[in-house]
Amino acid sequence: MKMPRPSLAARTMALCLTLSPAAWHAQVANAQTQTGTQSASQSPPSAPATTTGTDVTESEAAVDLGAAVLEDPDRIAEGKALWGTRCKFCHGKTAYPGKAPKLRPKRYTADFVYDRVTNGFRGMPSWKHEFDQAQRQAITAYVMSKGFSN
Repeated sequence: MKMPRPSLAARTMALCLTLSPAAWHAQVANAQTQTGTQSASQSPPSAPATTTGTDVTESEAAVDLGAAVLEDPDRIAEGKALWGTRCKFCHGKTAYPGKAPKLRPKRYTADFVYDRVTNGFRGMPSWKHEFDQAQRQAITAYVMSKGFSN
């Protein structure tokens, strides 16, 4: 008896748990192309963001997430753009059902969001090697902003 092929959502969840963020996004884009499940409004992820080439060595506890950062319109706009290249594929309206939880920023602190983006959690990968500190602050600013929608 031939075993049924796992659903696309199950395959992408398995990839999320075993691959680096860049490799995972490449696999998701490939799976979408092969199965034709990519919606017209959802583009495949762009190339990974580049950092200065050094590992993150700053003290994460010393990251500034004050009002000057969280309410800066330029940071919020940058965070929204970064969200569109990475985060929306798991947390956005066009994400696979059951892929990742819908975010509820009213329940979160900025430190909590920044920590999840930086270090990951359970099936969510760490993004500290894809995004530099300023980019992670920008994503946090966008998620915590009044204009955030997922």
